[in-house]
Amino acid sequence: MTLSDAEQGAQVVVYSESGSRWRLGRGDRGRHWIAVAPFGPNGELVLAEMLTPHIGGIVGFYRMDGDPLNLVAQLDGVTSHPVFS
Repeated sequence: MTLSDAEQGAQVVVYSESGSRWRLGRGDRGRHWIAVAPFGPNGELVLAEMLTPHIGGIVGFYRMDGDPLNLVAQLDGVTSHPVFS
């Protein structure tokens, strides 16, 4: 899920069925999740998240390898929504 507050901004947080929690990156960088889908080369579930969509956006792809979420790929220079001035 994406959590947001006035002090820390938006941050992607992932919860396991057992209640474990992982945070992706800093909370002040305009972050939100896009999808969890079988994006991996062998159909593994991967979380896709967007970082700074208004200023040179980066899509990161994270896979659960054991306990932590690991960044396995990223794509620079994209956005998840139109940017208007």
